[in-house]
Amino acid sequence: MTMRPAFLGLLLLAACAAAPPAPRLYLLEAPQAAPVSPEGGAEAVGVREISLPLYARRLQIAAEDGAGAVSASEDHLWAEEPARAATRLIARRLATLRGGPVYADPWPQGAAPAIILSLEADRLLGAMGGEARLEGQMSMSCAAARDRIATRPFALRAPAPGADHAGLVAAYGAVLAALAEEAAAALETFGPCPR
Repeated sequence: MTMRPAFLGLLLLAACAAAPPAPRLYLLEAPQAAPVSPEGGAEAVGVREISLPLYARRLQIAAEDGAGAVSASEDHLWAEEPARAATRLIARRLATLRGGPVYADPWPQGAAPAIILSLEADRLLGAMGGEARLEGQMSMSCAAARDRIATRPFALRAPAPGADHAGLVAAYGAVLAALAEEAAAALETFGPCPR
């Protein structure tokens, strides 16, 4: 009888030792930016959820190898849905740069953005130890005058600060922050919208 608890304890210990390690979860974050103080009150902007390619919408973090193949690891996952996290990152950076209200889709009840920003990424991919690339187009429209639209392409790159998934994740955050900066500049030239 005394052998049975010891045997069960050994079985439990063996089962714990054989369990695969839990996957690592990563948050999509941008490098810190200094706030910009605009001269006048910036119009409120609503950022629609960014459209991402299928490989970038998955929870598994996509990476490109030297031969151009795209792989996704079950051991390295996004901590939240990538398109939603990317949209919030862009909205936060845009709010810091513009100094005015910026709402991520779906915006809060009662929010009435004057300008709607839509982002469509054709490519959001990077290589560990290399760089992340973000390509696509952005469209700006006035909420009160839907026929007033401006569309422009973007092609951005950011180096990965390390040859691992953490470095690649940092590069993805940096390239999305660069997109917010490009959008802020585009919004400045888009001009005021009619109320």
